Amino acid sequence: MHDKNVAWLSTLLGKYLCDKLVKGKTDSSVDFKKEKSVWTPVAVVKKGDTDLVDPHGFSVRAEKLFKLITNKFCITDLALLQSLSNFLPLEDRGGSGGVFYITKDSKFIIKNLNEKHDELSKMDQVLGKYVQYVLNNGENSMMNRFHLNFKIKLYAKLKEDNKNVIKLKELQFVVLNNTFYGVEPEQLLKFDIKGTFSPGSAESLSKLLPLKDRGGSSGVFYITKDSKYIIKSLNDNHGEPEEMDQVLDKYVEYVLNNSEKSMMNRFHLNFKMTLYAKLRENKMNVIKLKKLQFVVLNNTFYGIEPEKLLKFDIKGTFSPGSAVQYEKNQTLYSKNKAKSPEKSTYREYDFMGIARGERDIAAFFKNGIELDVTEYSKLTEALLNDAQYLFENELNDYSLLLGVHFLDKAPKKNDNNCIHATCRNCKRLPDAVYNKSDEQQHLCLYMAIVDIVTPSTKEIQAYFVRRMKGSRSIEFANIETMADFNAFQLETITPIPAPPYVGRFLGTVLGCIFRPALSPAQANNKQILMNGLSQGICHSFGEERNTFVEKHDAFPQADG
Repeated sequence: MHDKNVAWLSTLLGKYLCDKLVKGKTDSSVDFKKEKSVWTPVAVVKKGDTDLVDPHGFSVRAEKLFKLITNKFCITDLALLQSLSNFLPLEDRGGSGGVFYITKDSKFIIKNLNEKHDELSKMDQVLGKYVQYVLNNGENSMMNRFHLNFKIKLYAKLKEDNKNVIKLKELQFVVLNNTFYGVEPEQLLKFDIKGTFSPGSAESLSKLLPLKDRGGSSGVFYITKDSKYIIKSLNDNHGEPEEMDQVLDKYVEYVLNNSEKSMMNRFHLNFKMTLYAKLRENKMNVIKLKKLQFVVLNNTFYGIEPEKLLKFDIKGTFSPGSAVQYEKNQTLYSKNKAKSPEKSTYREYDFMGIARGERDIAAFFKNGIELDVTEYSKLTEALLNDAQYLFENELNDYSLLLGVHFLDKAPKKNDNNCIHATCRNCKRLPDAVYNKSDEQQHLCLYMAIVDIVTPSTKEIQAYFVRRMKGSRSIEFANIETMADFNAFQLETITPIPAPPYVGRFLGTVLGCIFRPALSPAQANNKQILMNGLSQGICHSFGEERNTFVEKHDAFPQADG
């Protein structure tokens, strides 16, 4: 493939530059706005009686504009001809993607413009401004130089019907001066610096391990060996890759403006690559190569041994069946029998317990977790900020990933990189004994809002409605869209529309999971009443379905 491409590039560029030399000087007047869009086709090259390329296969753009640049830097057409008539494929491309060639004398590099990165349309927009900038600031600029812009049909590796094929494709190239011309590449220590300062990321990301404990999240997960970062795949079924395209700029702007008042997890890198993955084909699991998109996240639990943490994934979804503990014997949820209690990630009903009918799950925290009033206010402010962002961008299925470390004694001020809290009537393992109601247990909390790129689109909602109709067919028999959901279903289903999702999430986290710790001096009747109401409301979630339906049917239904 490269041999044919190199031959065509050498022949066509050589002929173009020879023709320029024969023509001599051209009109020096330049209309920048008009000239940037002028494409000049090169005459057909023949080999015997056979056309080597399509008559319109090779065209050069904005000759007059690029001539101004070559003149400014004293590069003659003859010098270009001598260099651009012999090419080699360039393997070391730094951090750039695309097709690269280098001239045999190493003076120039030929790089194709990337369609996926929208470089073609961007070149249309900025070419005139770029030339003017270089002419005015050439000696005082560190930017690389464009000397030529052309398009040509070359052989390229394409994807068709899930197969790689080699076909002719029109590509657009720029000719650049080689930054490292004049020195042997092996003598250089090279860096590609973008200003992406993720502390220790280069060293951390060079050693990865599979991550098996993924909480409530789906996808492919890896963790760096030093535990600083987690690499997570974006979920195609949930529309996450497309949503990342839409919200990335808003996310970055939000984090820059609210970094100190946000609980959302941080993205440090977004990339895609082809890896082996388990796929479903013809009702069978198969291992195949698949292109996946990943994000690099900071590890919420970095700095503490995972086994020391009691972990929860909190969405505000009150479905008794989602609890990890299983009924009276407190064994683990049937799908996760191999897990030990220390390695499990628990859910809402594990946190606050349930005792209805045959279901009897003892709570880890009977009365929630108490935060200092100041800390509770800070958490409330951060969650309200994040909720506004998530609501405005119509995102859902996010959750609060919470790690609780039980301390043997009260921590000293600024001790540990965590949020300090307390609890009463709480325990650290399913079969542990509760501490006394008047005994304060000290805690260290690690938490972040995770899974923050799942969109709340009608297509995604329809996908989950189909899933519910398959798994709970009787209950969802007459439901076509989420607008048909009753209150119980909105309470127990994860991917509901963004407005009710954010209200349910905030109510659960700020009312059921966390409470302000009020001393007798701080408490007043209103605050005591609010805490009591929170307790009652939290324990009323997720009633038995039969009971709910009976109550629902007892009320007269308004027409329309």
